[in-house]
This record gives sequence, C-alpha cells and structure tokens, in this order.
Amino acid sequence: MSGGWHSPLKQANSDEAQEMNAFFSLLITILLPGLFGILVLRNMIGRKPWPPFLYALYIVAFGAAVYAVEQLALTAYQYASQYGEDNPSFSVLSVWGIFGAQISDKALKEIGWGLLIAAPLAVFSAWVINKKFVTKVAHFLKVSTQYGDESLYSHFLGEVAGEWVYVRDVGNDLSYQGWVYAYTETAEIQELVLADVTVYGHKDPDRLKYPLPYAYLAKGQGQFVIEVVPLDELGGSRDGEEEVVH
Repeated sequence: MSGGWHSPLKQANSDEAQEMNAFFSLLITILLPGLFGILVLRNMIGRKPWPPFLYALYIVAFGAAVYAVEQLALTAYQYASQYGEDNPSFSVLSVWGIFGAQISDKALKEIGWGLLIAAPLAVFSAWVINKKFVTKVAHFLKVSTQYGDESLYSHFLGEVAGEWVYVRDVGNDLSYQGWVYAYTETAEIQELVLADVTVYGHKDPDRLKYPLPYAYLAKGQGQFVIEVVPLDELGGSRDGEEEVVH
C-alpha cells in the first residue's frame, strides 16, 4: 500500500516547481536579446563595472526596448500592407505570452529577430550615450549642469579624444606630448595611451627629447596631470587621429 500512495500535497508542490522552472526558463530565453545588447553596449561606452542589480535592471529594460522596436516594426509593416483597407487588423508579438508561461514557435522566431535587433540598437544607444545627447538637452533646457555618471577623468578625455595633450609626470621629471589614442580606468588605476609621442624633461625640456610611436601610462586615481596643447603651438589644428579607444 505504501508503494502505491502519493501525497496530493507533494504532487502539487512538484507541479508548482515545474511551472516556476518553466516560467524562469522562458523568461531567460526571452531576455537573451537584452543580455546580448547590454554586453555590446557595455563594451562600447567604457563605464566602470556595474553592480549586479543594475546589470539585471538594464538587461530587462534593454530587452523590453528590443521587443518594443520589433513591435513597432511589425505594426508599421501591418499598417503598410493593409493601407486603404476598411478593417485592418493588427497583431502583437507572441513573446508577450511569457505572462502566461507559454511560448510558441512563432515567439522563438521573434526572439531570433530580437537578437538581430539588439546589436544595432546597442550601437545606437552607445552613440547617444557617448555623444551625451541627453546631457546636452538637459543643459540646453537648463534643468541640469551635470555632465553624466562617468568620472571627470573619462569625461575630460572623452572631450579631448584625438587631440594633442601634455601629460606631466612630475615625480619622474618627465613630460609627454602626444594625442589621446586610448584611455580607461578601474576603481584603482587610470590608464592612458598616447600616440606620436615626444618625451621631454619636465623641469628642463631640453634634457630629454626623443620620439615614440606610442606611450602607455598608468597611475593611481587622480594622479594624472593632463593639459591640452595650446592651439598656437600646433599650427592651427588640434586633431591627431579620428579613432580613439576607451
């Protein structure tokens, strides 16, 4: 008798666990475009590492944005294909079936389209962020004077990227002149790569004077002294090269 009897409560708990597992599996699958897009975006905007909570929040938000773009594209296509008809019909994406913990083959195709949309949407988002369009609009409307959530080091180098600068290493009695090729930072150090570099003595510029194609510099937070080379010393042009890595 003991071998043929099953607890209804145990069976109910098992069914509930299976439903929860299925729901979370579907949720993870649907959020793949968000995860993919955030990975692309994160590598393009050069911010400090995000805490796990923000990663999760951005993945959900970006995933929603991907499917919103896909929904707009679907609606626009349906509208164009039915233009002039008396009773046009419109449909929504099947991926919204996640709220019923079910998904169809059609929804899987929509997830695939979402993955394709995620990359260009991430590139566009990175362009908006790096160009600071939201910040510039806020400045224009005079609702904020902040420059964003990045450090002043990254903000400053972003503004002078590709331009000629002096980097003063006072402790080693050296000065570097070159254009900003790449830069990054962590919580501990700040790194900078200059191109077409000339190395001088800091106190006596004639003591050292030799060229280098590139120079990698790294210091602790806040220890760099960086100056933009005056325009009259450059013969009227500040530009070094176009591509800057950060």
